[in-house]
Amino acid sequence: MKFISTNRLISIFVPALAIVFTTACTDDNESDTTIPDGVYAVNAYSETSGSCDSSQLVSTTARSEHFFVSRKSFFGTYYYFVAGCNDLAECETNYGKHRRNESFSLPYSYTVLDAPEEGVFQGETVFSGYNMGGTCTDGKVEAHELEFEKNKTITLTNRTTFAANHAVDSEGFCTTDGAKAATTGVPCSSMSVLRGDLVKEY
Repeated sequence: MKFISTNRLISIFVPALAIVFTTACTDDNESDTTIPDGVYAVNAYSETSGSCDSSQLVSTTARSEHFFVSRKSFFGTYYYFVAGCNDLAECETNYGKHRRNESFSLPYSYTVLDAPEEGVFQGETVFSGYNMGGTCTDGKVEAHELEFEKNKTITLTNRTTFAANHAVDSEGFCTTDGAKAATTGVPCSSMSVLRGDLVKEY
């Protein structure tokens, strides 16, 4: 299995932040479990602040009432893209744009590989942060876990670890590699759990 590695990849959805899916691989990774493409209605959302202790999860208002799921491939690697949207109509519009590789605004997104381990789909997003006078700030690593139940309910858990401030690389850039390295030994900062039920399948 060959792993894809890159230092700088700019997301069309989040300009000025470098994002890389660090677990992507080039082998065909289709799993036996298929998550339906479609729109899901949020039925529960909870989060923590300051730690990733699940016992401290507090129910609160989700950042969106719906989200959509879209399965695509990237150089032979299959993945699921999950993006929040305010209502069914917006989800349908943005789902279409995503399928056509068009840009659109969104409150949040997650990407997980279609290669579950013990039934859990996993992914990781790394944000390079900003160059503030030679110091990289606000970098972070988000670890995603997605579980799909037979009743077509999705549970998506996100754990965020903020990178310590660190120097730019030898070329003067803040990179995803640098941000990830700067999370070594740093405790997990926050955790969120999003649940949703399939309301429209594509």
